[in-house]
Amino acid sequence: MVEPSIILFKLNILVLVCVLAKSLKINMMPIVMYSTNKVTIMNKRHPQNHNLTLHTASQWQSNPLLPRATPYIGEYLASIESVINDAVNEHPRSIAIRCDLRFPIDYNVDGTSTPISKFIASLKAQMQSADQAKHRANMRVHPCTLRYVWVREWSNARLWHYHVVLFLNKDRFFTLGRFKSDPDEMAEQINLSDRIQKAWASALSISLSYAIGLVHFPQNPTYFLDCGSSDFGNQYASLYERLSYFAKEETKHYGDGKNNFGCSRSRQRI
Repeated sequence: MVEPSIILFKLNILVLVCVLAKSLKINMMPIVMYSTNKVTIMNKRHPQNHNLTLHTASQWQSNPLLPRATPYIGEYLASIESVINDAVNEHPRSIAIRCDLRFPIDYNVDGTSTPISKFIASLKAQMQSADQAKHRANMRVHPCTLRYVWVREWSNARLWHYHVVLFLNKDRFFTLGRFKSDPDEMAEQINLSDRIQKAWASALSISLSYAIGLVHFPQNPTYFLDCGSSDFGNQYASLYERLSYFAKEETKHYGDGKNNFGCSRSRQRI
């Protein structure tokens, strides 16, 4: 626990700095203070969006962060943690799927409305349809809440793309399945990776054969979280560190009226 005298000393220093800045007519960046279980941290407001704060510490609530991605946006880090917690609280055995969604080079991104929302809606619809088919066949259907985090980024090649993580019940989906490059193969037996590619095709209103090349599954795209495992702490920390990349301040773009970050809300059932 942080000693009250230390916090009071830091507050006095902050007040003194603000008074000096005012007397010298210096326009200071707004500062936010918050306490963790170890130390009181002062974060600056984001220069382009004052609703966001920049986080420069090496951890977030004891969770490790990728050192090469600092500074981070604190609100994004908090949302990622919340989504992971919601996922494992409902599904103690959860699977997390990482994928990247890209746009065609000639696609009018500025003219499209929330393609990521259409992607999520399409994926939910596919899962609902599959569940209904199982019910009709008197097959067991494991309950599954789809949760997600996405971030919109601007690449060095000046192309928009999304980084996405999907959270599902591992008792319902336990693998991505074999990646297929031929849409005709998907008609035989559809797996989770197929559904993701079909959802992106639907979101952009393009052919499935075209969309297959625009959906990228990075190295080690699946993470398993098992609350009953003795290794759960390491599973959680490894996933959070990987996803902290979503919260990095670099490559975000502000001022165009579009969101750079989004995630599912609590208890959102498909």
